[in-house]
Amino acid sequence: MCGMRWTRLSLLGLCIGMLNGLACPLALTAFAVETVDPAAQASYLLKTADANMANNDLVEAALLYLRILNEYPNQLAKVDAHAKLQGFEAMLREGRFDEAALLQFAQRVPSCSSMASLDAKHSVAVFDLLRSDMFVKAGLPEFAHTVRTQVRDDLYSALLSHGGQPAAYSTSRIYVAVAKRLGGEEEKEAIEKLEEFVSSMQPCMGVFGARAALLEYYWKTGNPLARKKHVAPTLEESQADYVVSALANPLVEDLQKTAMQWTRGYAQMISGDLDGALRTYAAVDDPGVEDCAFKEWAAINKARIIQQTHEDDPSVAIQAYEDYLGGETLAKADGEPQEREFANLAKAELGHLHTLLGNYDIAEQYLTAALQEQEHVEVRDMAQKYMQDLTTARGEE
Repeated sequence: MCGMRWTRLSLLGLCIGMLNGLACPLALTAFAVETVDPAAQASYLLKTADANMANNDLVEAALLYLRILNEYPNQLAKVDAHAKLQGFEAMLREGRFDEAALLQFAQRVPSCSSMASLDAKHSVAVFDLLRSDMFVKAGLPEFAHTVRTQVRDDLYSALLSHGGQPAAYSTSRIYVAVAKRLGGEEEKEAIEKLEEFVSSMQPCMGVFGARAALLEYYWKTGNPLARKKHVAPTLEESQADYVVSALANPLVEDLQKTAMQWTRGYAQMISGDLDGALRTYAAVDDPGVEDCAFKEWAAINKARIIQQTHEDDPSVAIQAYEDYLGGETLAKADGEPQEREFANLAKAELGHLHTLLGNYDIAEQYLTAALQEQEHVEVRDMAQKYMQDLTTARGEE
């Protein structure tokens, strides 16, 4: 395995392979195994795929994992297969997929629309989305746009046809990720279309997932008015039978269960039910829960709720943010732990809290660090405001 150095010719081959896949999906039945027991057949395919993986035959392994997702959605083997495919996604993001293998995979992977199961549709959609990012980086935006619009349309169709399935919770989140990459008017139209879906459908998992995706989208784009209308329905749907059933279903992956709980906690927090949100976030941030972005969001929101509920005692909030900074990190680079995703948000709040207590030197250290934030502009703006407050407080001594 090695980092990829793409030539324009090799990217063109990848584009052609992808477009062929979109138009002429390859049937996965080429791997047929004769058995009447679906569980045994799924288990056999999983072992075969694992063996291919061990032999570094990544393409055959990925296609077999995908076949398990598509043909055996009601077998436990699909949970392991999905986890392995998510490992492939990570390899794509990090540029660790061998160029020849990726070209071969692009030529053989079926289209999203040809998949029967929703989990399989999701996996193909994510692969296509990640590869469209490669096209942009390589200076081929026209190919990226073609793939992204196709994925967008396929996902919306899947939402309409599979909205009652547990996996439909995740469809809209991928759909919104595609919309954001399209940007501009196409992004706006995609979000409006998702709003239309929510308003025209009866409550179901697909609607719950769409509301969750819209809540996150409006949060990140700074649109509290648009977000507000989804809070109460999201809270109600988070307790619906289809959500409770999915949380207890062993075929629903732990990552989705964590995301569903986080959605409930976020809606509780926005609605003002801080005690309820704190309980929900505590369950998501439990050491027994697998690390993921939702666990990270829950951890920082726990500290923020503690800050709101202990305004008269900044020391309690200081401890909460210090606990967050000292917690386990999700990402590691070269084996070394990185700072938590919202470390600079925690540092900005710590600077503010220490200013309130008169610990100005400590406050300055935290705020100076928070001003280095690159990804979250609102955090940097907050740190700048708090630094101004610190300057004012020092001048009033």
